[in-house]
Amino acid sequence: MTINEKLIELINEDKSVNEISTILNLSNKQIYSRIKTLKSIGYNIKNKYYYNGNIKYYIDKLLDNEETRIIMNQDENEFKCVAISDLHIGSMLENTKALDLIYNYCIVNNINIVINTGDLINGSFGCRNQIDDLNKQMKYFFKVYPFDKNILTFTCLGDHDISPLNELGIDFKKVISDKRNDIVVVGYEEGKIKLKDDYILLRHPINNPNPINPSSALVLKGHTHKMRISTGYSYLVNVPNLCNNFLNSDGLPSALKITLKFNRNYFSAGNFEHLIVQDKVYPISSVNMDLNGTKREFDNNPKNKQLKKIQEKYVY
Repeated sequence: MTINEKLIELINEDKSVNEISTILNLSNKQIYSRIKTLKSIGYNIKNKYYYNGNIKYYIDKLLDNEETRIIMNQDENEFKCVAISDLHIGSMLENTKALDLIYNYCIVNNINIVINTGDLINGSFGCRNQIDDLNKQMKYFFKVYPFDKNILTFTCLGDHDISPLNELGIDFKKVISDKRNDIVVVGYEEGKIKLKDDYILLRHPINNPNPINPSSALVLKGHTHKMRISTGYSYLVNVPNLCNNFLNSDGLPSALKITLKFNRNYFSAGNFEHLIVQDKVYPISSVNMDLNGTKREFDNNPKNKQLKKIQEKYVY
């Protein structure tokens, strides 16, 4: 039996990528390379993503629309992730150290899901680039974006990410799908992630300033470079930037730790903790929201004087 035949057998046995790696003594990257080869000869192989960071493959014999879903156990009633946005990799204002620190924070805190709301690269406009060539910029992104076999990134693509398509005819979404199995693109401008029976809408404007599909209870939005929360058709959370200071930003690279509670498989409550990234990750404040209503409680009690000094620059 060839390695590829054994790989198909393990897929049919519902083994995870990490289990397959151990059994076949292949790296995750080598497994993904073989999956691409199998796809090229006609295997309709798709992915299943799990809350614990696992990936499993399955051979789909049906032709239907795909849905990005994070699979949770029935008894899991809490979902944790870290949300980041606006990395602008390739620009003079990128901060790859902050990105590494966020990944380390996820590892230490046993968080397996990162949600990114767009502008992974800087593209061909905006702030000054250190890498102007878009092919080299995309290649550089894959070099500096962290990898951990137990962490998955779910992302939409923003106005800067569409530059390779507009300038070169190269679809960055397809490039990511080809290069990185752990980075899942839900769409340009916006896309939904299903959690149990509810959805998170990821949003980063390209042409349309308003959400195309406002049906989700929770919208995570990039592009503004500011941490802001508002309500309307749904709960809108603007995810802050993880690059260095922008003219319209809150000042420092930052992220959000998000904890969602479920009731009967729908979001019932959420906690959004603002994380500042300097020499390490500092939690500075948090917002509790009743996702079934309009109640919001603000908790701005710093854990020490250093955090208080940083916090004074931030007002929700």
